Amino acid sequence: MSRNASVDIAKIIAAIFVIGVHTRPFRMAPEMLDFIFDKIIFRFAVPFFAICTGYFMTKKLLKDGMSSWMPVKSMAFKTAGLYVVWSLFYLIVSVFEWYKSGSLTVSSFTGWLFSFAVGTSYYHLWYLSQLFLALLLFYPIVKKLDDRWILTIAIILWSIGVFVFVYSDCIPFMYRFVREHYVFGAFYGTLGRIRILPLLLIGSLLAKRPAIEQKKAGLFALISLVCLFGEVFILKEMGAIRFKYEFFSLPFAYFFFSLVVNSKISCPFDTRDLSKSSLYVYVLHPAVILLLQQFIVTSDYMCFILVSIISLFLSIGIVWMKRRKILVN
Repeated sequence: MSRNASVDIAKIIAAIFVIGVHTRPFRMAPEMLDFIFDKIIFRFAVPFFAICTGYFMTKKLLKDGMSSWMPVKSMAFKTAGLYVVWSLFYLIVSVFEWYKSGSLTVSSFTGWLFSFAVGTSYYHLWYLSQLFLALLLFYPIVKKLDDRWILTIAIILWSIGVFVFVYSDCIPFMYRFVREHYVFGAFYGTLGRIRILPLLLIGSLLAKRPAIEQKKAGLFALISLVCLFGEVFILKEMGAIRFKYEFFSLPFAYFFFSLVVNSKISCPFDTRDLSKSSLYVYVLHPAVILLLQQFIVTSDYMCFILVSIISLFLSIGIVWMKRRKILVN
């Protein structure tokens, strides 16, 4: 498949959005501006990455006639490898943090091992562990079921996740259920699979169907976005406190990704390295945040800008060295 510059550029923007989630650059701005960026705009990064993975994975499967699950297997175990490697990297970071805070104890290590096992060894690495698990379920569903069943499963799983993660704040009996499962540590592991798998499945539907006309995709994306804003603000008024994703996040992600993937943007340079850099921006940026906090006292928006610039340059450097075999893959 030829490079799609639109998707490559969108991936690096999505990685910057993840930095926005973790640095919250508009914290000191008017409350409404901070809320819109922190709870809506920046939160679209994860759905975009997951749909992108489902789309291109399905394209590879279709090219092979769905006869082999090797592309999915390769992607799944590459993801697992990344989770292990970067978990160990952030274990070193954590050891320094434990030492500084006086909590370098055996219990800190046993707690880390438990967190590693359930897929949250460091706060942002949950995506890699849950993507691995979702990919294992993705292939049999896409291979065995027709599009109507795939869409049904995606909607049901998404709805369960939305009710448990967001709407439970406003529904007392669901709130009690979520709190009980949180105590046993099973809640987040289950929810991660519910969140990623339907996005992969939505990406597979886009890959198998004819491209949506650009004007129509743009219109439906805009309508979905307006509905998403309305849903989030209604939830805010109802007392919700968690805004990870909502019902209308799914249709917006579907139509927005369709709009991006079918755009014909030409670039004077190969965007392949930019696309690969988005992964390293994602995994590296918490370490850059910690580094800046140690040596530079700065405002939230400057932290966002500096972390974005440093993470991007480091990531491009890693990709460049890997391409020239200075670093091993």
